[in-house]
Amino acid sequence: MTILNKSNFFQKVQQILENYYLKPLDGSIKDNLKNGFIERMIHGATHASRAALWSLVIHNFLQKTSSDFVNEAIAKIARQLDIEAEELFLLILITMICHDAARRGEGKDVWEDESAKIAHKVLVELGLDEDKAKLFSLAIKFKDKPEEYALQLKQLGIESQDFDAFGYIRSIINLGDNLDLMRCVGDFKAKYIFDTLRNIEGFSERLHEYDLMELLKEIHQIIYEQGDMLFACNIIALNGETYVSHDAHVNTKEKVSFEHAENVLAVLFEDISKNPKIQLFLTGLDVPKAQKYTSEPAFDPFIHGTNSSIFSMLPKSNFEIMSPLEMMRTYQAAPMSGELTKGGYKTVEGKSLGNTSFAKISAQGSNSYTLKKVVDTYTNLNVELAHQNLKKFKEACDVGFKQSYLNINLILIYFVRARQSYQSLEQVISSEELELLLAKMEASAQFYYLIQLFGTYIFPNVCELNKFRIIEDSAKFKGFNEEARQISLAVDNFLAYENIVQKIMDNKINIKEILDNPTEEQLKRVLDILEAPKKCTLKNLNGEIEFEDIELPLTQFFSLTPDAFEYAYEHQEKGVFWGMQLNMKGDSNAINTLLTKFIQGLATNQLFLSLGTEAKHHVDAFQERIRLFKDLVNTPQAQFRITDIQWYFLERQFPIILLSEAEDKISLFNFEIEEYRSNSNLKFGTDIKIIATDNNFHRLEILKYLALHKLNHIQVILFSDLEKIKANHKKPSSLQHHSDFVPTLKWMAAQKVPKSLAQSVREKPSLLLEKSTQSPNLYSEQNVSEVSVLLNDAKIYQDIQFEPCCTNKCASPTHHAAIELLVKAGFEQKELQSLIGYSAKDNIIVAKLIIYLAELNLPQFYRKILEDNEFKEVLELFFKSNIKEGISEELLGNSSAVKLIYAKRYSFGDNSYYLNAIIALYRYQPNLFNEETHQKLFVNDTLSKLIIYFDKNKLQKYYDTLFKNSGIAYSLLWEIEKNKISNEIIASILDDQNIIQAISKHYISFSDSELEAGFILSKLGIEINFSIDYERTRVIHLLNKQDFIDKSYYLKAMSSKEIITALSGYEINNPFQINAVFKANELNILNNEELDKIKKYPQLAKMLAFASNKDEWNLYNEFYDLLGKLEKLKYSFQSTNRSSYDVIEALIKDINNELDQCFSSANDTPNKMNFFSVKCNKLIEIARGVLELNTGLVGALDTSFNFISYFNPISYFYPDTNKNTNKVSYSFFKNEAAKLIETMQETLEKMEQKVLM
Repeated sequence: MTILNKSNFFQKVQQILENYYLKPLDGSIKDNLKNGFIERMIHGATHASRAALWSLVIHNFLQKTSSDFVNEAIAKIARQLDIEAEELFLLILITMICHDAARRGEGKDVWEDESAKIAHKVLVELGLDEDKAKLFSLAIKFKDKPEEYALQLKQLGIESQDFDAFGYIRSIINLGDNLDLMRCVGDFKAKYIFDTLRNIEGFSERLHEYDLMELLKEIHQIIYEQGDMLFACNIIALNGETYVSHDAHVNTKEKVSFEHAENVLAVLFEDISKNPKIQLFLTGLDVPKAQKYTSEPAFDPFIHGTNSSIFSMLPKSNFEIMSPLEMMRTYQAAPMSGELTKGGYKTVEGKSLGNTSFAKISAQGSNSYTLKKVVDTYTNLNVELAHQNLKKFKEACDVGFKQSYLNINLILIYFVRARQSYQSLEQVISSEELELLLAKMEASAQFYYLIQLFGTYIFPNVCELNKFRIIEDSAKFKGFNEEARQISLAVDNFLAYENIVQKIMDNKINIKEILDNPTEEQLKRVLDILEAPKKCTLKNLNGEIEFEDIELPLTQFFSLTPDAFEYAYEHQEKGVFWGMQLNMKGDSNAINTLLTKFIQGLATNQLFLSLGTEAKHHVDAFQERIRLFKDLVNTPQAQFRITDIQWYFLERQFPIILLSEAEDKISLFNFEIEEYRSNSNLKFGTDIKIIATDNNFHRLEILKYLALHKLNHIQVILFSDLEKIKANHKKPSSLQHHSDFVPTLKWMAAQKVPKSLAQSVREKPSLLLEKSTQSPNLYSEQNVSEVSVLLNDAKIYQDIQFEPCCTNKCASPTHHAAIELLVKAGFEQKELQSLIGYSAKDNIIVAKLIIYLAELNLPQFYRKILEDNEFKEVLELFFKSNIKEGISEELLGNSSAVKLIYAKRYSFGDNSYYLNAIIALYRYQPNLFNEETHQKLFVNDTLSKLIIYFDKNKLQKYYDTLFKNSGIAYSLLWEIEKNKISNEIIASILDDQNIIQAISKHYISFSDSELEAGFILSKLGIEINFSIDYERTRVIHLLNKQDFIDKSYYLKAMSSKEIITALSGYEINNPFQINAVFKANELNILNNEELDKIKKYPQLAKMLAFASNKDEWNLYNEFYDLLGKLEKLKYSFQSTNRSSYDVIEALIKDINNELDQCFSSANDTPNKMNFFSVKCNKLIEIARGVLELNTGLVGALDTSFNFISYFNPISYFYPDTNKNTNKVSYSFFKNEAAKLIETMQETLEKMEQKVLM
């Protein structure tokens, strides 16, 4: 018997939910479990409870379909446990509730074992025996592994003939969890449910399929209605067809009403019971009345990181953000910055392709899209300059042909960006280049139509191929005869993707028309482009010539006749569309490889039929992209023109975070990293009502931009406010906007104050505080301060002018400076304008490089910048890294050196250490400047830094040593950077045989922290005859930080496992705690209890470090315990007797002062310690006395405070305490504001006269 029954079941479930599911995933303490913020959005209390109810539903469903088996199974298990059947099923449901209890993340469940242990603990506490409880808890651990669960049953003494019966526990838990999986998968395959039920005797797929599918349909509907459908979900029937579908639907308000309900299981039971079909299976429980959570959910917005360049394109897109593809289709525009390499743009079509990515502000997981990751990674992406966009467009076009233009989305984006940056189409692409590009794209599309002909109209030429036994040999796995080998190699050589596409172009054949009207005559034209040349040279897969200048025995490998041949084994029947792999020669899924298998009989028609279906979907999307490209080509240049204000924000490039609560337009994309994607366009002012940026000036710029475009109801906050939102889950408010996004009247009024009057108030705000008024208590100092801030912001706001630094109308100061330098070097003004692009914004980098070179006295490289792209990009690397010292004309003029750096430019980015190391090597060790050294430097920042350091310190003899031992190099660099060690010490370290010997014997590893620990011991003269593992490393580093610690401490620590264990964590950091640990070890009382005190109470550790014996140790413990009680007493008076609180606080302060005097340093003398022992006893007596005092006798000091209020003319007419803007129409609000402004101006004028009198 257990203490679990129907009357207390719901209460016990709620206790489990509150103990585990309502708490944060990281295990931290949450004071208010039901504050409207859902800690576990996917695997929280709602999921656990609903999964338990699905277990009940499926159990009662099986009672109808398989009653004999279910009743017998329940009876057997109940007899084994010596309980009633009703109690047994309650235990199963309690187990189901525990199945995710130990989760610390929302992704893949790697905590099933820990959840099982929690379930076991709960069941034992309910009165179940340890072994009997395992029957249930192990069903969690092995809920998806029936065979392993059966092994556990055997170990628990269950007979094999009863495995199916006892396995019913696992089946019910598996089914309950899987049924709630609908909320977070795209395709829910009913097959998984049927596979589990097939083990239930009496269940018939034939008889019960319809009833079960209808049950799944209702469960699917309930999850959707409860606002918990995280992904668009299709239920896939056994025949592979979609049975029912729902879009994603998340309603946090609805979900939190369950999650934070008075009793989660009870309110879910009541809600689900409203479904008449499910209600039939919700029986057997006594459900108590319980209330839903009715307050508003916590503020947990979606966040999107970007930069100010977004404001440049918003007017073009009707102030909506959307995918670049949608933006190009609808508005013939593209964003000028943004992440393009991780958004799926390397495929033609994909899920949420290019849709705006979001995170949740509350995300915390190490792999999640957290606030910090969004700010650090996505708000700092640069706007590409014009020539960079043009270059990337051309590079994408060049590589596109080799990739069958799977990168066409990137081509489109870079094309539009380039058109937005240049003045004409011809500057972006010439008519000849455009014609060739379109021809290649069309031919690539034809290739995918060709794929659809194989297996339907074009087949292996079996009749001719049989003559060479190619099919027979391959099917029986025989070695190919020479002729069969030549035929196979010919297909591989001549029917690769690029060869086929080139033939399509050369023959000007329209395969789509042939596919639509496949006559024999037209199909023969396709066979012509598949035919190999009679005379040829054939290479194998390694690129080696295998047959040279031969005549092929067969040149046409395909026919229009579907001849049949027998296969010796089962073949792959389903083709997989691998996208880019079709055009990658040598890949197992490349078209030439697949066609080789086709003619060898290793692949059937079915493979190409399946592949053709995918190719059709792909080519339809590809053709749509080609049409879009043509439309963009034909769009007038005026459509791409960028205005001055747009250039302004392109040049500014400051960080931006957009906040949105649009749950209907943003849905979960990847729950393992907590990434969300928009599923429709998001409009500023409607879906996006808050913008965050990094500083106040940028905030004012955004506010002015929004005002110019009549977007006044968008709040602009700072990044620091985002941290507050994350902590308190509340909507922000600012001096400019209320939390409901309505502008404050104070801000509106501040913008209307005359500049002359506003200036005097800003300069002399203190005067307002010094003068008395007729109503001195009406206004607070805070309001006066706010007015001063707003008036100052208003001045900055009014002075902001959106004028770009460089437009098509004039050259920038940078251009002027560069031109002036080049004129002095002898260039003609006319030549300079044509070369540098005097008024071209995209050439600003060229101007900067000219100035950079001029400072190096190298203006002669000017033309090389314009003509040699490799040289220009290498020079940009040095420029961006701000490297000037050591760059020589010889280095820049050395083409091989430039090529080496250029080859690695994308890999190391702006790595200035690497670049400086190259300069150092080229100047002092030119013999080491080669590809091998270059590669080592490129992958190892440490070596680069040491090269620079050693160059300056003439330690070139150690180069070889460091190149061979990266571990020593890394640790040595740490010493140089942190400790500033001398050349002599560096040499002694490198020559230290103790360290070398320790490394050779694996006493220390090559990690920098362990090597450093070895160096520390070596410098102390301690022989390293032991392994330096992580714990010892931590202790050595900790001791090394303490100046007063000598060699004896290290020797004691290294010989004591207890000290190593105590100090190897991260809780102990100060010298008194360390001394206390050594003292406890010396007194033989170093146990977990004493160690916890040392860790938690540094002030106590400060005293314990000086205990000379166990009595003193205990005395100090007693004293600290009394001090703690004194603290508690003080706080008990905080709200009831402030006088008592102040007296006790003063006493505690005196006691702490005495402590500080007695324990001011680690070098106190024994006399001082004896002195403290006496003081300690006296203080204990005082503390005891205070604890015994009657609270009424503790002081009678009564402190009163007179609060002085100050005059605030703005809030006088519209105090914040009276606002109720939600209930007032905007016109009324506007009229009231106008009256306020007029009255405020008059009052301020009178006030100014009064103040200045």
